[in-house]
Amino acid sequence: MKWPNGKYVFYFIQIILIVLLIIFNVLNDCLINKTMTSILHFIIGGIAVCCLPRILFCFNICTHGLISLSLIFWGICETFYGYLQLYGCIDSNNYLYKLTGSFQNPGPYAGFLATIFPLLLQFFLQKSSIKNKWFRLPMILLCNIGMLLLLSILPATMSRAAWLAAILGSGVVLAKYYKLYDRLRLLIAKHKIITVSSFCILGLLVLALCIGIYYLKKDSADGRLLVWKVTARIIVEHPWFGVGVGGFSGAYGKAQANYFASGEATEQEEYLAGSPEYVFNEFLQIAAETDSVK
Repeated sequence: MKWPNGKYVFYFIQIILIVLLIIFNVLNDCLINKTMTSILHFIIGGIAVCCLPRILFCFNICTHGLISLSLIFWGICETFYGYLQLYGCIDSNNYLYKLTGSFQNPGPYAGFLATIFPLLLQFFLQKSSIKNKWFRLPMILLCNIGMLLLLSILPATMSRAAWLAAILGSGVVLAKYYKLYDRLRLLIAKHKIITVSSFCILGLLVLALCIGIYYLKKDSADGRLLVWKVTARIIVEHPWFGVGVGGFSGAYGKAQANYFASGEATEQEEYLAGSPEYVFNEFLQIAAETDSVK
């Protein structure tokens, strides 16, 4: 028997995965949460995940460029959206924060912008590879303007995780472009003592920076730790199907109340208690709502 074209097999597998994902999460929400909330965004996310292999492995350079430019354009639009909120021209999507972009919280907003900055940097560094001069100049202007906008709006989000993500992402881009790994290997071979000493000093500086970032918003960091601790209890209490997509907020309130009633909580944790809608950790969020991690 002759196998069908591999392209159609790939499409068929994608469709099956999407259908199974939709069925599982619809049943999960109906049986556990008795609601259909958040199903739409989960379906969209599932489709994106199922199509990701084709985006990563089956595109040509033109498709890659169009996807990257679309993300860059979206990121720049988000920065303008954020500036309008900062200057009071439009309201944010959360009354607790002045700056959220099109998101519900400044954390995800800053995280999205942090992923766009290394992409802009990559395009800027590779500007010489653009042969068409009519396209090269607009790209250089777009990258310069985009990076300046992102650098100016990211500090206003007060998201330390986003700052670190932008720095680390940019570091990876620079290391790959300038071949820093090969240069570092040669430097270590020639000057071992100086290189090791430099790394020790750099490590101390990074440690001091991390401590400073922690104390910049200490209560916020401690609050995140409390959320993660309570979420871990939710995962233990619902080991098979989780609490259902969109059911985290309600389950968290009950789990937090039980945690405080147990007498294990500290006074600081009682002071920091709240009712978050997100875990601010994708792995814990998925594990708590669907237990897909297991």
